[in-house]
Amino acid sequence: DLGSLLTSAASYTTPVLATTTTYYVQSTIAGCVGPRAAVIVTVNPIPAAPTAANITICDGSTGTIIATAPGGTYEWYDAASGGTLLATAASYTTPALNTTTTYYVQSTIAGCTGPRKTVTVTVNPIPVAPTAAGTTICQGTIATISATAPGGTYRWYPLPVGGALLFTGANYTTPVLNVTTTYYVQTTVGGCTSPRTGVIVTVNPTPATPTAAGTTICAGNSTTLTATAPGGIYDWYDAAIGGTLLVSNASYTTPVLSTTTTYYVQATIAGCAGPRTAVTVIVTPIDDPSFNYSSGTYCFSGTNPTPTIDRKSVV
Repeated sequence: DLGSLLTSAASYTTPVLATTTTYYVQSTIAGCVGPRAAVIVTVNPIPAAPTAANITICDGSTGTIIATAPGGTYEWYDAASGGTLLATAASYTTPALNTTTTYYVQSTIAGCTGPRKTVTVTVNPIPVAPTAAGTTICQGTIATISATAPGGTYRWYPLPVGGALLFTGANYTTPVLNVTTTYYVQTTVGGCTSPRTGVIVTVNPTPATPTAAGTTICAGNSTTLTATAPGGIYDWYDAAIGGTLLVSNASYTTPVLSTTTTYYVQATIAGCAGPRTAVTVIVTPIDDPSFNYSSGTYCFSGTNPTPTIDRKSVV
């Protein structure tokens, strides 16, 4: 079979080929036909679209996207066809992005370029700084401060930037504090971290012990005790610790007393109670003189008896 004549010209344009194909060419000079020469058109396959994963970044940052298989020379573009060549490498680092952006990568192997792969860089917004209110405590106590909106994972620090992580969670319980202290909380949402919010724990000092003097009274009387400095609200108790609250006032009038009794007063300023001051009321007993005779019977004509005085304390 001599085959079909395809063309009588020095050049021949093949049809679209999907497989390697051999053609044959011969020359005719002065009516004489020479032998045919085989011409092989080797058809290389089109590379597959590259394998490249989407990524997520935070607003205002860059991202690096990477193509792996099928190999060859990778080219990154900003459009699905045509467009601007951005990089010729397996990886491409984007500029800082503020919106989700799509890139396209193709591979060229043995001069054949494959279809482009779509790679999306999702840009997550930066969360707003957390909402967190300060609080006021008394010296030598702890506080619990809480972050609410915008959600996510809350982290507490001692500094506005950097610093050691103190706690992860919405509610942070401080150590015992003696001075006003500021803590800072940030949140992470979708892998993006917010600015920090300063949260102030105001520490009110412990009031001094009140100034209050004791007194001395006679048995069967009451008295009024008065506290002066340091001010605030004065609370009177019947015990050094705990006990019964007798009155909340600068002055306290005791009930009628028959024995020496100690009361305790403390001052509360800005919600903080100070140590108690002991205030003693010394009770002096009243004497009750009694007369005693040596006998209960005496003669009318006898010597007048002399009584002895027995002083008894009335309490």
